[in-house]
Amino acid sequence: SFFAPPFSLLGQGALQRLGNVVSESGAKRCLVVSQTKHLRDEDEKDVLKRLCKELFDAGTDAFIFSDVELNATTENVAAALLMAYEYDVDSIISAGGGSAHDVAKAVRALYRNPEQDAVQELVGVDEIAAGWIPAVPHFAVSTCMGACSALTRLAVITDPLHQETLEIVDWRITPSVSCDDTLLMLEQPREIIAAAGVESLAHACEAFLSNASTPVTDANALHAIRLLSSYLRAAVTSTPKDTKALDMINYGMFLAGVSFNSAGLGLSHAIANALCAKYINLLSSELLAVMLPHVLEFYGEQSEEMNDDAAELFVDLAEAMGCPKTSSPASAVKCVVQSVARLVSDVELPQTLSEVNARQ
Repeated sequence: SFFAPPFSLLGQGALQRLGNVVSESGAKRCLVVSQTKHLRDEDEKDVLKRLCKELFDAGTDAFIFSDVELNATTENVAAALLMAYEYDVDSIISAGGGSAHDVAKAVRALYRNPEQDAVQELVGVDEIAAGWIPAVPHFAVSTCMGACSALTRLAVITDPLHQETLEIVDWRITPSVSCDDTLLMLEQPREIIAAAGVESLAHACEAFLSNASTPVTDANALHAIRLLSSYLRAAVTSTPKDTKALDMINYGMFLAGVSFNSAGLGLSHAIANALCAKYINLLSSELLAVMLPHVLEFYGEQSEEMNDDAAELFVDLAEAMGCPKTSSPASAVKCVVQSVARLVSDVELPQTLSEVNARQ
């Protein structure tokens, strides 16, 4: 199976087109889910104001839930769901990063659901009640889409009481429309762009190496790796910000999201999710930057012990990352690991768990 968002707005100026799309859906009362309390400057908070203006101009009322944590929690979902019922909304918009989108997905799955009313009932693959189709559309606006949640069928919610990660995988929670405007990335701090880029690189690498990959997901993953490897440094370090590089990073993130949405992820994400459940305020993107070189090295060692086909995957990865051409899987593994580690260092992301305050 291949899963993709029904409709996506991409590139510079995408946000300006969203108001008409929402209006054409017939939406009049919209729950807006965001992480406003975690935004660090007025430029970032202005994104929410502009979004609400687009809605107002299109004749849609906005009711804002802005208390999403850095890592979405079961409490966030319960509170946002209560607000959806309170205002009798007919649509949901999420604005921000992966946590805002994940809360919105869970709320959408539970809102007016006659059989399920808690996140725990949704955990697993296709566990939403049989025959239930979400009652309202979901429009997902990414300010920097490293997590790619705006276009996937996955939601990750943390249960802080039990210190565990709850994972929901169901095509029915895929947002109705994803909106990824490069101009919104211009307003992001460089460290956020860097972390989002490496997170997307992890998505693409693990999707490509997944046992569930297909030629379709491989094509998306490899081109995502090419774009992210080629343009992330310029997107992060150029002054003024390089809009072409940001455009290419935006497309690379989109392709990475489309690839793992069907092929799945791997060990670096499993480790990051476990740590985020224990340390609620850690950024999963920074954890992935720490873990990815080590996980790729581990995968490379395992592939050499398995079969020629598995080892050959690293030859393709190395080529996509711009390594010198080689037919030796061992050389390819070494170059891939070094390339990722060098990129993480060049964009000044953490390289050890102690740097992200996960010391135990």
